[in-house]
Amino acid sequence: AMSAASAAASGSSKKRKDNDGRAADDEAVLPSRLHGVTTGLEEGDLLVKAAATSVDTFSQITRTAKQLAEKEIEALSSEIKQLITANGGTIEPRRKDGRIRLNVGGTVMSIPVSALLHRKMKTTYLSTLLLHFTDQLPKDENNL
Repeated sequence: AMSAASAAASGSSKKRKDNDGRAADDEAVLPSRLHGVTTGLEEGDLLVKAAATSVDTFSQITRTAKQLAEKEIEALSSEIKQLITANGGTIEPRRKDGRIRLNVGGTVMSIPVSALLHRKMKTTYLSTLLLHFTDQLPKDENNL
């Protein structure tokens, strides 16, 4: 049987995957491959062992920080989606092509959806309002 340290040193691992193909969150970080490194001197080996332990600790800390950051980002994303839908918006634009007709102070403007979806335009308040909150806009007698 191969130890975890020698498995890490040889580059092989048997990580359990979740449904997304990512390593499962409850899986421990593999030990540093430095655990299998020797110098030929007892003092050197002790230093390498201490360094390997430090690398293991660092790996665990960064893994934990990464997991916490991912969970926080997922929670924020969910909260943003809930805010959008709670205010009558849609997550995806209602339209992806054609034109939006908008009555602006009595003047009907025809705005191409492709312009609102342009990479530099789609993050603006105007695009967000017209693409995601169309039903929340006031309408005139012609439903514009």
